[in-house]
Amino acid sequence: MPSSIKPQLQPSAKHPYFVFDSLGDGFMYFSSESARNDHAEFVISGYMNDGWDEEVTNVVAGELTHTTLMTNKVERPDIIDEDGYDQDEYYWDPCWAYRCDYELLPFEEPPTMQNVDEGMCDIPDCVGCPPSALDQIA
Repeated sequence: MPSSIKPQLQPSAKHPYFVFDSLGDGFMYFSSESARNDHAEFVISGYMNDGWDEEVTNVVAGELTHTTLMTNKVERPDIIDEDGYDQDEYYWDPCWAYRCDYELLPFEEPPTMQNVDEGMCDIPDCVGCPPSALDQIA
């Protein structure tokens, strides 16, 4: 990999461009199209040998537009009956600290550290940040 390229393993608003290599590092994220394209060329060159390598067709590049985020998070209630149900008749496995939905949503700037510390978020209707989002802003 060219030393000037600084890929990330997690997407962020600052690293929305990606290269996917199924036999290599999987998804790698970049801050610019040119860095992404340089990395893609580097990856493709690794498939060059005496003939056509079918796996090279699995090297793809693009720009992230949506990501899956947690929505509708509900913390585990204090009162659960002996069968594992709460007062609204939702089942709670003993290992669950919360339940939630997941939705594919437009990719946006992650929340700022100040807003996370204050228990607020820049994302509309945010119910909490997944650990990967907190890692990006710490």
